[in-house]
Formats: sequence, structure tokens, C-alpha cells
Amino acid sequence: MGKIIEQTINRFDGGMTNDKRSKSTNKFSFASGFDVFSYNHKLVPRNGSEDKNTNSTNIVKFVYADRSGTVTLFGLDITAGKCVIKYFSDPGWAEPANNESSSGTRKENVFFPYKDGIFMWGSDYLKRFDTGGGAFDDSYENLAFGTTVAPPVHHPADDRAYFFVDNKVYSLNDTSWVGLVLTLPSNLKIVSACSYGNYLAIGCTTKNGITKDDTSIVFLWDRDSSLETLTARPDFGTGQLQFLGVLDNALTAVVYTEYQKEIAIKQLNGETSRVIKTISIDNSPAFGEDYQIINNKMYFYMSSPLNSDNRKGIWVVDSLGRMALDFVAVVAGSALTYALEGIYWTGAIWWFSYNSKAARSTSTASGISVLEPLIIGDGKNTFKLVKFAVLTEPLDANATTSGIKLEVKANTDSSYTTIFENKGVRYSNRSEAVNIEATGVELPFFTELETKITIDNRNIDIIGYYYKIEEVDDDL
Repeated sequence: MGKIIEQTINRFDGGMTNDKRSKSTNKFSFASGFDVFSYNHKLVPRNGSEDKNTNSTNIVKFVYADRSGTVTLFGLDITAGKCVIKYFSDPGWAEPANNESSSGTRKENVFFPYKDGIFMWGSDYLKRFDTGGGAFDDSYENLAFGTTVAPPVHHPADDRAYFFVDNKVYSLNDTSWVGLVLTLPSNLKIVSACSYGNYLAIGCTTKNGITKDDTSIVFLWDRDSSLETLTARPDFGTGQLQFLGVLDNALTAVVYTEYQKEIAIKQLNGETSRVIKTISIDNSPAFGEDYQIINNKMYFYMSSPLNSDNRKGIWVVDSLGRMALDFVAVVAGSALTYALEGIYWTGAIWWFSYNSKAARSTSTASGISVLEPLIIGDGKNTFKLVKFAVLTEPLDANATTSGIKLEVKANTDSSYTTIFENKGVRYSNRSEAVNIEATGVELPFFTELETKITIDNRNIDIIGYYYKIEEVDDDL
């Protein structure tokens, strides 16, 4: 008998790594549909989703705003070429008074609450919906939305709203339209902005399109200086900046660098930026327009294809650069193939739109959660998989219908082989296999072994996994 190697992995706080051969036992190759930050020793599945599209067929954005003293979830409905405002009244969507604009071209990526109104763009006008029930102002300000419109920012230091069109910044002070307050160089377009202490951080990219020469710059504006006297403009390097936010006091950006086939997380470091994390991609990703900072973590929609997996959903990154695909939209038991048009967090619930339909996550449905651990083996010596176990919180009555699937792929295989599926015994915390359960065939030989653990029951928390392998003397 060859050397026996046993390993138990019960920490997950190292986050995702591009290096699947890393020997850091608290890291993983990929995780989707799990809460990976709340616990060091546990992965908790995210909930599934349900359609919430009653009385609405074209919801694309969501915001919370005050409606005559009641905080209400509003949705932007793009029916018939108009901006139509609706609010959620379970089980569906209701229409407040004076809720429609005139028809016309619109930008669907701005739906912004400020004071007693919600702002959006249509035709060549900034429009305002009165959340108190007053008249819909279809031509609040004659302001063409240009080529690029970034999400507006409500800065807490001066209580003003800032709007971004191409390379220009406009301001609204309560009910007084201030107008154009800053013009940046004409070769730049504003793509994302946020408050950063006393500054307004304005993220820009060049207008080249994504090439190795495309660059990103962040202007730190004190909301008073002119462009000529504005000296704080840190370089965020090559690539296209997508999202900008403050995580644990660190100005953090998500940057697409196609030339290097990667997504980079960058942070401000003095007068320039540093890369704190990268993830590899096969080809062009797709980004949403919405993102939110929640508990010092940035959540954003992204599809980042790799190895025939589109890795589509709401991603999360923290100030240390730890990342995961946090939420995968699952409706009626299947992961959505549509992109998410809008995302919005309302405290334990994700609201999202897909194919212009409104949906939300719910604690009554199960999602699909996937953990891909690091590679087992060294690529040189041959091993035999003797046993593999998925460790969970003890399964209660709600989890005994299983929801645990284990798959493996040896170095010579082109696809995964299912070792067991629908595993689980009531009150047990160990689901293991010593062979392929469906056929009784022995577990594989390998020099490198990839594994995949899928959970499709929200009542099953992973607390670790264990494997036992035997080194095989095949040196002839």
C-alpha cells in the first residue's frame, strides 16, 4: 500500500484565487451562490428567487424613496417608450398618481432618488417624478443625455446631487438647479463616481474603446475647484474603469483589462493605484449599470466567462480584494440565462430585473450554490482517490431530501463525473463516498483532481470537506 494522505478543509476566509494549484488551504478556486464573508468556517447558501411581475411587464430599475411618509420600493417601467413609475404592493406593482412621462427616447440606467423626487432621463430632458403625488415634471431640465450617462451621486457633505453626462458634471441643490459645475478633458468620459470624504471622486476612462492603450483616471474634486486648479487626479492604469466605491475608507475600482484577459480590483495608493486582486476571463465580460456598497463590500452585476461557464450574477468584493459570485438568480429551479438589467438590495432581499421582468430573492426558495475547491494532487505523482466527504451542519428535517452533489474531474477527463447526488441523512453532518454510487465503479486515479460541490437546498450549510488519497507507485 502506498502513502496515505488525508486532508480536512474547514476554513474559507482566504477567498477565491486564480491559482487553482495554490497550497493556501483557506482559499478556493471558485464559489457562487454562497455567503462567503459572514463566517470563517462556513459557507451559507443564498436563497433562490421568485418572479414579482404582477401588473408590470417592463420593470428595469428599483429604488427606495419616501412616498408621503412611507418608505416605498419604486420601479421604473419602460412600457410603450415612456418612463412609467410604479411601486411595489405585494403581490405586485401599483401605479401612483401622475406616474407617466410623455413618450420619447430615454436612458434606462438612471433612476435616482433625491429629496422628494426620483430623477431619470428622457429625450433631451432630465425628468422628475414627485414621490408625494404631484405632477410628473417631463421637462425638469433641458439637458441632453449625450453618449455616456453615469449614475448620479448624492454627496453628504453639501447635500447636493451631482449628475454626469459624457465629460461634464452638473449639480442640483435641493430644488435649485445649479447647472454645469465642472468640465473634464474632452478625451474622457465619466463612468462612475462616489463621495470620498470631502471629495467627489469621479472615475473616467478614455474614449478609445477597450484596447491596451485605454486608461482610467479618477479626479478627486473638492466640489469647488476648477479643472485648471484640480491637481488630485490619480492614475488607475490601463483598462476601463467600471465601478468606483469606498470600502473600509479605501477608494476601490473594478477595472476591465481585456488586453490581459482579466478583471482587476484596484485601490488608491497615494497618487496612483495598486492592483489588489485579479480574476481571469476567456473573453469579453458584460457589466450591469447598478452597483451598491453594503457593509463595506461592493456588489455589482457581471458576467465573466471562463472555461465555458458564463459566471453570471451579482459579484461581491471587499477591501482586501476577496471576491465571489455572491448571488445567482434562480427562478423556478433554473439559473437565469438572461443578463440582469437592474439590481437593488433592500435588506436581506435582492431585487433584480431580467428580460424587463421584476423578481426578487426569497427565503422560501432554494438557489444553486457551487463550490470549486483547489486542485488535489501535484501533477507529477499518481494518486488514487479513496474517499471524499462533504461536511455540513447537521441536516434537519428540511434538508433530508438532500441537495448535495459531488463531482470530480481527473487530469485525463474532459468533463466532471458525478460521485453522488441527493446525498444526506437526517441529523448527519457527513455525506461521503468510497465509489461512484450510481454504478459502484471505484473512484479515479489522477495526478491532479478537480472537484465540484453543488448545494441546491438553502437549509444545507457547508462547514468543510475531507478527502483521503493513496499515492500509487507507477514509476516503471
